[in-house]
Amino acid sequence: MSKPVTKKPSTLVNRVADTRVKTPGRRPGRPPKSASAAVPASDPIEALVDTYRKLQAEEKAINEQRKELAEKLKRFLYASGETKYVLQDGSYSVSLKVRPTWTYSDDLTALINRLNADKKTEQETGKATAIENVYIDGRAKA
Repeated sequence: MSKPVTKKPSTLVNRVADTRVKTPGRRPGRPPKSASAAVPASDPIEALVDTYRKLQAEEKAINEQRKELAEKLKRFLYASGETKYVLQDGSYSVSLKVRPTWTYSDDLTALINRLNADKKTEQETGKATAIENVYIDGRAKA
């Protein structure tokens, strides 16, 4: 019999979270807005997080540029009647691809919804098992 899945974070995440430096005399919670000035620039985690944030912003900008170029390429290839373009030196090519999007009958949709509800029930009762993956989620604060 498997153990029930709980909503608690994994022990690895707890170990990572416990490595933070705790200032005595402060209540836990959101730091004051002036706290960013209190952290020295030489703090290694500060530099890592800042670099991660910058790379994430660059990646977002690059992905936006890539989407715009993809739309232009699709329009160009579609208008020219071509399905593929290869650079003159042969080092890179782009192809126009078609991927179907399926729509299912009401009967099958009802079965899929029931399956999803049954999955949730197994998660809640502990019949289902889960493997926790630790990852970094970086988000901008407004």
